[in-house]
Amino acid sequence: MEADVVLDVSGEVCPKPVLRARAALRRMRPGEVLMVIATDKASRTDIPACVRRTGNELLEVREEESRIVYLIRKR
Repeated sequence: MEADVVLDVSGEVCPKPVLRARAALRRMRPGEVLMVIATDKASRTDIPACVRRTGNELLEVREEESRIVYLIRKR
């Protein structure tokens, strides 16, 4: 799946990855897809929880080496 916006928060720690992802989603239009690339292990729980709370859709979570990649559709 192609992302409309890519947000690389590698090296940033809680709460920055989730705060930056929320800010990016606020600027996006419904239907657009955000790719978040994180290295903070806390993002495994924080980002999915944020997506649920904000009513957006978590399309995919995958691990690539030491990075966690999230695809989120703005609703």
